[in-house]
Amino acid sequence: MRDFILIILLYFIQLQAQSQTFEYPNSPKTGKSIRDFIPSNWFLKDSVSGDLNKDRLKDFVIIIESKDSIDEKRPDSSINYGSPRVLIILFEDKITNSLKLALQHNTFITRYGEGGMDPDVYGDMSISKNVLQINYQFVRGMANYKIRYQLNDFYLIGAYSTGVSGGQLDVWDVNLLTQKAKHEWGDISDDKLKTKWIKLPSLKPKKFADFTMMYTWKISNDIIL
Repeated sequence: MRDFILIILLYFIQLQAQSQTFEYPNSPKTGKSIRDFIPSNWFLKDSVSGDLNKDRLKDFVIIIESKDSIDEKRPDSSINYGSPRVLIILFEDKITNSLKLALQHNTFITRYGEGGMDPDVYGDMSISKNVLQINYQFVRGMANYKIRYQLNDFYLIGAYSTGVSGGQLDVWDVNLLTQKAKHEWGDISDDKLKTKWIKLPSLKPKKFADFTMMYTWKISNDIIL
């Protein structure tokens, strides 16, 4: 019994040490390929390419994941035991034939264990019309975030979410550019959902770097992005 308690104690001491010594990677400013932005003890979880800054060149967005699991304190103050994930945006530079670091976001991508009934809700990414979209998929819903490069920075310009509870469907489509939100709701068997448009005059696009993780930005009593 004493040996068992000692093993458990050593295990938690090791976890605490890992949490205290962990540091997010310091990505290089430039690289020849995306491999140059994947440090040792990390692996490429996902990637997408497309033009983000309207120069008609192929930019890259990659997600790297640590091979180690740690107790990580998240922006909402919760502690998640899992592998940290980092999102990195790279611009193609035709003159130097290299990739340039445009943004590194250490916290926005969900970790394994943060999805409730489905422990890993990260879905995928896409780039269309110079807009990066990041998708999360839940057991009874989904969330989509739209990020665009403008004013020499990346901004969250829109979000879309759906959820089902007790047979009721709830849909929010928020446009930070038009300062409007579309709310749809009703029974999942309804042919047509009820619809209401809401004006949000004080709402503006938010710098993506300042948007730490999903469901942490309350923009009204009914809407949390």
